[in-house]
Amino acid sequence: MKNQSPSNTPDLFSGLDRKKLKDAFYDALSTLTKDQKKAVELIEGPVMVLAGPGTGKTQVLAARYGYILDQTDTSINQILCLTYSDAGVQAMRERLFSFIGPAAHEAHIFTYHAFCNKVLQENPEYFFDFKKFKLASDLQRFELIEQILLELPDDHVLKRVIGDRHFDIRRLSNQYQNIKKEERDIPKLIQEIRDYIDKMHTEGKYLYQRHNPLTNSKKGDLKKDYYLDKAKFERAIDALQTFYAYQDKMQANQWIDFQDMLIRVKEAFGEHPELLARYQENYQYILVDEFQDTNAIQNNILLKLCEYWENPNLFVVGDDDQAIYRFQGADEQNLINIITRYPSIDIICITENFRSTQALLDSANHVIEKLEHGRVQNQQLSIPPHILAKISKKLVASTTSALNIPPLLQPYQNAQQETLAIFDFCKGHQNLGLNLSELAIICRHTRTMQDLLYLLELEGIPVNLRLGKNILEEPFIQHFLILLRYLDAEYHMHQSGEPYLIQLMYLPYWGLSPNDVAKIAFLERRTRDNKNLAEKILDPASWPEATFEDRSILTQFIQDTQTWIKALPPVQTLPTICEDILRSSGMLQWALQSNDRTWHLRSINTFFQVIKNEIVENPGLTLEKFLGRVTKMENFDLKFPIETGYSSEQGVNLLTAHSAKGREYEKVWIMYAIAADWEGFNITGDQPYKLPDHVSQIEQTRANKPHDERRLFYVAMTRARRELIVSWPLADNENNAQRPSTFVTELRDFLQVDPRPTEVPDTLLKEKMLLIQNKKLTPPALINHELIDEFLQTFVMSSTELNLYLDCPRKFYFEEILKVPRAINAHLGLGISVHEALHEYFYQALKNETFDEEYLVDFFVSSMKRNEWYFTQEEYEGLIRKFSHQLPLFLKQHHTLWKNVTDYKLEYYLDRINFEGIPINGKLDQVLKYGDRSIIVDFKSGRGDSTGSIKKTRTSKKGSQGGDYWRQGAFYKFLLDHDTKNRWDAYQANILFLQPNKLEPEKFECKPYEYSPEDLTLVASQIKETYTKITDHQFDIGCEDSGCDWCNYIKNHELINSRNNFSETQD
Repeated sequence: MKNQSPSNTPDLFSGLDRKKLKDAFYDALSTLTKDQKKAVELIEGPVMVLAGPGTGKTQVLAARYGYILDQTDTSINQILCLTYSDAGVQAMRERLFSFIGPAAHEAHIFTYHAFCNKVLQENPEYFFDFKKFKLASDLQRFELIEQILLELPDDHVLKRVIGDRHFDIRRLSNQYQNIKKEERDIPKLIQEIRDYIDKMHTEGKYLYQRHNPLTNSKKGDLKKDYYLDKAKFERAIDALQTFYAYQDKMQANQWIDFQDMLIRVKEAFGEHPELLARYQENYQYILVDEFQDTNAIQNNILLKLCEYWENPNLFVVGDDDQAIYRFQGADEQNLINIITRYPSIDIICITENFRSTQALLDSANHVIEKLEHGRVQNQQLSIPPHILAKISKKLVASTTSALNIPPLLQPYQNAQQETLAIFDFCKGHQNLGLNLSELAIICRHTRTMQDLLYLLELEGIPVNLRLGKNILEEPFIQHFLILLRYLDAEYHMHQSGEPYLIQLMYLPYWGLSPNDVAKIAFLERRTRDNKNLAEKILDPASWPEATFEDRSILTQFIQDTQTWIKALPPVQTLPTICEDILRSSGMLQWALQSNDRTWHLRSINTFFQVIKNEIVENPGLTLEKFLGRVTKMENFDLKFPIETGYSSEQGVNLLTAHSAKGREYEKVWIMYAIAADWEGFNITGDQPYKLPDHVSQIEQTRANKPHDERRLFYVAMTRARRELIVSWPLADNENNAQRPSTFVTELRDFLQVDPRPTEVPDTLLKEKMLLIQNKKLTPPALINHELIDEFLQTFVMSSTELNLYLDCPRKFYFEEILKVPRAINAHLGLGISVHEALHEYFYQALKNETFDEEYLVDFFVSSMKRNEWYFTQEEYEGLIRKFSHQLPLFLKQHHTLWKNVTDYKLEYYLDRINFEGIPINGKLDQVLKYGDRSIIVDFKSGRGDSTGSIKKTRTSKKGSQGGDYWRQGAFYKFLLDHDTKNRWDAYQANILFLQPNKLEPEKFECKPYEYSPEDLTLVASQIKETYTKITDHQFDIGCEDSGCDWCNYIKNHELINSRNNFSETQD
């Protein structure tokens, strides 16, 4: 790759304290080891760095990034950095920020999916049809696969007439995803399987090696496994052949799945050389982190970007010893393939460990050196000897520590005793005032630490833990579903909801006495009449002999449910109905006042996303039909994951070995190190169909499971800086005997120790439980600072968020950070539809220089159809009639705006633009260039004479701060002015309203704004002040508007049932 001198190369050290940043960068360079420095400074040609745990690979990547900027004329947007996860992106950006300051916000650091999404966003002309496709939900894909199975002939091997008819659905789904991840050619794959079946009878593993009188088998006879595996392989062929039907049905429904974005970008790079050339020319240097975790399609996209050059400036960092994501399609073989693809590649091994003591490293080295499969240094057949000679992976501590103790191996009599020992370990550190965030408890599966979490939580010991849960299994959501099912059943047929009523009354949200509910259930069973239960509760004469603790609350509850039932007729959209019930029932208020408010709000928000996903494809979906689909989700055992947990900066870290990767702690305790957890591998119905080992990466995962678990244990061990404890119980909670993991046995032999079980009396555990059960957790403050910190890690300010905070900081906190659900509405749907239609229309019109108003109407109707779920039927039909008439009139009035345009951008998305150290982003509807001057065009779906936002000044309790539209235009100008990739001298922002004025029905307002230096100074100060307040957690002061939900909630602990207003700048 040749360096090109960009027209606008930013100052590397462009922060507020230039000298401080520059000194920090050069200080960092001076502290690099010999191998690290070589990796940083060798910037031309292909380079591979094999960096073991704790060797500073993030430091090397960031330093290399800065070094390229400092030593060449390359601009920051000509360096591409790809990594495996969002966490990796964040870590890289934070480290780079410490070197080059706010310019790091503009660095092109992406996951593979984010990079492909960027390509799609930047080049709509190449993906015009693809952009019409939508990501299919799991339910949609499962229903589609169910349809495929139902259409199979009765004698097909996958057709099930009885039994679990859903058994093959998940397996087929996983099979299809694996095909895409591995980019398999189906006919070739099927032929490989058939070829293998043909020669199976000659393979030694399927033949008896000697005469066996018990089975009457002779040497050379076929074993039973031959017939079993042959049947499995033939079944796999039948399963693979259904892939074509799956793709056809996905295409017919205009659906894509998660892998299709990557596949489409890779195909576009192959089909359109000029598109690929654009990115090849732009990215002069490519850096790849965690290369061992890439799968086939990701790797092929990378190779496409590099294929123009014989020796590209490609820098890959990886460690085959930490390849722990093979089960997701990752392939550490990619490391070996890069070496063979680029024979002149420079390979640098970084083995100096800055984290752990030598005693810990020696033990970790001993475990990983027994790895027999996949290590780069063992590839004698693939890698030339002169390259292999350079590869050494043995970790060496960078310094000699006074505390150089080997791992402590500790068995316990049973799992409860092990849990109590760890609890006491954490409690002891808390009593001594030590930093609990430097403790990590690592296990293989989260279920292992449930009892420990329970003890720590009740004792008030802060914890850091992330758990993945299924939203449909969450109690709060299950309770809400009970309420919805009761109301919907009663609405359709009187008394049909009674099976839900008693369990509904037991729920904690209504303040009913459990004794009263139990008494009603008893009386109802005793009377056994056909009268309506709800009516009997309302009638004091129903059970004259019964006395209740508070009959008025019972009566009020039943009256409330009858009110909710009457509100169910479908005059509103499903999300609006559900939001109204959530609010009016008191369940949302209960959630907001709960100790677990953050978790409950995440659950609610995720559930509303499930609702949204359903009505996108089923506009007009009723509550009855939605509940039927929820039942189907439960039958398919579909998971709607939501991440939950406990977040405290000063808490004990509870992690799985997978989630521990990339982290480090002073002290690490690996618990429950038993063979069943660390070496077990049960093939379940979720697994794809069995294929011969040599034809599938996933099958190699099955075959190499012990090697993958060894890598995982090695990752867990190398998280420790000073102390490592490995424990295991001799029996589980059911008193079943357990044996230690093979890795524990190897460590025991290496360390020459034979530890005895520590005795912890069972009575101590019982006493501890009784002692701490009476303690109550401290209710959290209104503002959750840990959650705000989590939000800020990826926060990039948009004009909408700026306006929202200026409108009300409390509203920003609840709606942007806590994500309290906001029901969709017709305003939002209309805004999306008209913007989609205008984009499609102007893409064709400006490209072909043909402006036909009727095409715009066609595009609008198509877009409304795609977004029909936002509207009631009456709204949908009325808006189509209205805008089909108005849009051609709008174009006739303003058509001259698009005449004489010399260049243009449509839906121009600018992300992570560095505005004076603040990352900002936004999508500009249009940028139109006339010669050397440009204007910004922003469409609004409302009227130009119906809002104060079009005015520069607006008076409020907060004072004069400008209108939202006026501020949005200035914000967009800042985005363009600070875009280092393109130069657009925008002197004006035009706000075009798509509905005519009330007083002048033929006039469509156009508000042009030109910004004086004073205007821009005011908006710049608003951006900087708002960003500072958000990062300083300033959300205590609200707007105090009488119509503000959140200010009213703070004052009165009551949520008014106002509809959330459509943001002035969202459309």
